[in-house]
Amino acid sequence: MRGIDEAVRLAEQALGSGATADQVEKVAALLLEQTRATHERLRPLESASDTQAIVTADGGARPGLLASIANVVANVNCGVTDVSQKTVGGRSVLLFRVSLVEMNVSFAELQSRLSAVGAAFDARIAVHRADIFAAMNDE
Repeated sequence: MRGIDEAVRLAEQALGSGATADQVEKVAALLLEQTRATHERLRPLESASDTQAIVTADGGARPGLLASIANVVANVNCGVTDVSQKTVGGRSVLLFRVSLVEMNVSFAELQSRLSAVGAAFDARIAVHRADIFAAMNDE
């Protein structure tokens, strides 16, 4: 999530057109708080930046999304070292820290396989090297 505008947009979308400004503000604040807390927990170690990735997924809360992402990660010989999930108003946001140390495909292939999962679940899935993710999300 890029900031307050994105949090407000997601909150409005999750709550629907009947939401009050106060409801939207509360949900947006919760989303921002969760994102910041997760980001701090997922902050990459300086020495491990080339061996770790962050996988983010944003979409409707549908059964099997988390398991499907974990399955792709396992099938390319990577390991999930941390995961966080937040569901608000039917929308689900997932963040995975993934070890790339023993990955048996290219980074592009990992991205492609996870994109296919995203398409199947109508979710937006992105894969970033941990150091790039940290740089994009530093405040």
